Amino acid sequence: MRIFVCFAALCLLLAVTGSAQSPGGGNSAPSVSQEEKAIEFFDRGSACPEKDDACRIENYSKAIEIYPAFAEAFNNRGSAYLVQGKLDAALADFTNAVRAEPTFAQGYYNRAVLYIDKKDFAAAVRDFDRVIELQPDLMLAYAGRANAQLKLKNFNQAVLDYTKALDLEPEYAQAHYNRGLAYFQMANVDEAIRDFSIAIELNSKLTLAYLNRGICYSRKGNDKDAVADLSQFIAMVPNDGRGYSIRAAAYSRLGESEKAASDNKKAAQIKSGF
Repeated sequence: MRIFVCFAALCLLLAVTGSAQSPGGGNSAPSVSQEEKAIEFFDRGSACPEKDDACRIENYSKAIEIYPAFAEAFNNRGSAYLVQGKLDAALADFTNAVRAEPTFAQGYYNRAVLYIDKKDFAAAVRDFDRVIELQPDLMLAYAGRANAQLKLKNFNQAVLDYTKALDLEPEYAQAHYNRGLAYFQMANVDEAIRDFSIAIELNSKLTLAYLNRGICYSRKGNDKDAVADLSQFIAMVPNDGRGYSIRAAAYSRLGESEKAASDNKKAAQIKSGF
C-alpha cells in the first residue's frame, strides 16, 4: 500500500516591504535625484493594492529603468510575475536581484521557490543552501529545502531539515505532516504516525494527514484505527475515491464484508464519474 505523497506547501514568497534601502553603491550608483526617484517608484509599487500585480510591475519596472541594479525592485517585480504565472520573467528577475546583490537572501529564497514550481529540485536545494548560509534562522528556508529533498527522495536529509524547521517553529503543522511523509518513505511508520498525529492536533483540517495516518495504521495491522481515520477523511472529502478503496481493504481484513463491498462500489462510482 502506497502513501499519498502530496506535501503541504511551505514556501511563501518573500518581498521587501516598507521603504527600500538606498540602491546606491559602486560605479553604477545613481545620482541622489535618481536614487530618490527610483525609491519613490519602488515605494509606489509596494503600496499597490494587494491583488494589483500590474500596478506593482509597472512601478518596479520604472524603478529598475532608473537604476538597473536595484536588487529589491527586481525581487519584488519577480514575485509579482510569479503570482501571474510568468515563470521565465520571474526567474530572470530573481537572478538579476542576486546578481546585483550577491548577499540578498530574499532573491535566493524566491528563486528557490520558483525552481520548486519548475520541478528543478536540485537547483532549489542549492539556492536554499545559500539562503541558510545568509540567514541561518529562517525557518521557511529549512522547510523549503526539506520539500525539495523530499521530491528528490533524499528522505534522511528531508527529515533533518524538517526537524530544524520545527526547532525554529515547533507548531508548524505542515512541517510535521511533511516529515511524517518522509518517515513513512523510510519505513519508520511509528514516527510517521506520531508526526501525522501532531499535525492533526495543530490543524484538524489537514485532510491528507487523516488519510496517510490511516494507511500507516493499516500497515501496522491496526485496521480499527485505520477505519476511524479513513472515515474522517471521507467525511471531509466525500468525493475522493481513495478513502473508500483503502477503507474497503481495512473492512475486509476486519471481516466486515458488506461494508467493504459498499466502499468498493462507492470508489468505483467515483472513478467512473457517477
